[in-house]
Amino acid sequence: MLRTLTLAGLLAVPLTATAGFEASSELRDGRRGSGFWGPGAALDSKNESCWMVDPEKGNEGSWIYLDVPSSEVDKIGIINGWAKSEADFKDYARVKTVTVEVFDLGDGNPVSKLTHKAELKDGEMGYQYIDLPDTKVGGELLGGRVKITINEVYPGKDYPNLAVSELRVHLKEFDAESITLVTPPENTADGKDMWAISDMNDRSVWVGTDNTAKFALTAPGYGLSTIGFLPASGYARPKNVKITANDITIEHTLEDKAGLQWVLLPTMVGYTGSAWGEISVEIVDAYEGAKPLGIADVKLMAATIDDL
Repeated sequence: MLRTLTLAGLLAVPLTATAGFEASSELRDGRRGSGFWGPGAALDSKNESCWMVDPEKGNEGSWIYLDVPSSEVDKIGIINGWAKSEADFKDYARVKTVTVEVFDLGDGNPVSKLTHKAELKDGEMGYQYIDLPDTKVGGELLGGRVKITINEVYPGKDYPNLAVSELRVHLKEFDAESITLVTPPENTADGKDMWAISDMNDRSVWVGTDNTAKFALTAPGYGLSTIGFLPASGYARPKNVKITANDITIEHTLEDKAGLQWVLLPTMVGYTGSAWGEISVEIVDAYEGAKPLGIADVKLMAATIDDL
């Protein structure tokens, strides 16, 4: 069974009462309130916030864990340091080597399924990925748990304690079926089908009156992970897109090329496949073409199934 948390709840719940994720320690900051530097700050899809280890506890041996639903764990994504800015990134200690453990919670007693050691590069403010053997977790009652333990760190310039901006557990994906176009694009060219934008038929083409589009999709029952854009041959191609899920908006620039391009949806609780409900899409502009914006299909991938 999937548990849904609001973003406000994710960041506001005290560490001792948190369900689904926990850390060995966190920086206590009276000015910002309890939990500001807690583990939830590494699961909110925002570089402006981060999990910080209590400097009095030490970095080596610190850990953070995240519960996931029944699925297959594929890889781990980490944004090292406090990636709010280049200066903040260098100020705090950053992850060097870690041990990743994957547990099957089963009936409530964690059973170890995988232990994997990895090293991250220093100086990279974007996502770094730790590839893992696909590991199945969970059953009818509970899912699994992924735990990251810090072995070594790169020292910070001004502060000794470790910072981690984002932690994302990637679950193995599969096609989301029964996609529903909730809100079709209003600026559909005369004589063109507004529903063609997501009819799962690559031969039908949606065409706009200009190089923009706004629409919303859903796939009931699925925890969605990525959205794919397939531009139509001979038409202007999508360039900058805004995608909103779980009240979180991300912006992404697609490449100017033919073929399907995938964009990761915002995650709600630190794992892919945690985007539920309606997915809103705004294509802000497009690469110039001989004809206005044209899309052969928009697709969705999932990583979890909501069995509620």
